[in-house]
Amino acid sequence: MINDALIFIAKEMNDYFRDVIGISEDCVIVSAINNRDGTITANTENKIVITVANIEADIIKNNIGIHNRSLPDPAGIENLNIYIVIAASYTNYNESLQFIFNAITFLKQNTIFIPSETNDLNKAIDKIIIEMVNMPMENVGHLWSAIKASYMPSAIYKVGILYSTAIAGEQLPA
Repeated sequence: MINDALIFIAKEMNDYFRDVIGISEDCVIVSAINNRDGTITANTENKIVITVANIEADIIKNNIGIHNRSLPDPAGIENLNIYIVIAASYTNYNESLQFIFNAITFLKQNTIFIPSETNDLNKAIDKIIIEMVNMPMENVGHLWSAIKASYMPSAIYKVGILYSTAIAGEQLPA
């Protein structure tokens, strides 16, 4: 489910880059920035990299559940928050700045994705909500240390995924 959502966002962003900049090849990928040994992942050079920084359950499902715990949440619907880093991994720093600006512009214009507006979204996903996260500089430094990479022009986003557990369960491998 997480991979499906992030690959969908990367595909939509690649389409945006084709339309706005005229790039013919995919420049946005979902990948770790570094290998476990600390070396930079080979396929990330001259790309916008989407990588997961954290995953959390969204405990606030609806206002009814907050005010009256005796009422059940809708059966089979779950929320996840995926914190992602969008990093411009370009050898040319000015290119990095231009690409990260375009990525931010795309995500500012596209904050919600729902299946009725696209055929490419996994049918178990009911909605994807994207919002930029403002992080203090000290925390940004800690994040990049945890990733074990040198800082790259980047932005951090919270991707909320509302999905149906009944449908998602059908898609799990046997």
